[in-house]
Amino acid sequence: MGIALIIVMFCVHIQLRYMFRNICDLGFPECQDIQELRHEINVWRRAAESLSSYSKDEEIVRISLEKKVRMLMIDLKEKLNNKSVAIDKYTANLEELQSK
Repeated sequence: MGIALIIVMFCVHIQLRYMFRNICDLGFPECQDIQELRHEINVWRRAAESLSSYSKDEEIVRISLEKKVRMLMIDLKEKLNNKSVAIDKYTANLEELQSK
């Protein structure tokens, strides 16, 4: 039974080392708001790139879409620089757990 236990421990050790070989996977993912904002920026950017500049109307629409992308990028930078929202959520969750 001891030999089987050593073999199992060795296999589990190898499996855990393989599963967690990248330390970046262990970190917390980005906030849901930031992920949604990044997705929205990508959608607007693809829409702007899909328009051709054959007519003046299409050029105006493309320019307005690029302005929208720039505004969203500014919002994203503000949210990335403002970490207080995550801290507020953390403290609220901590207080809720302590009350339970």
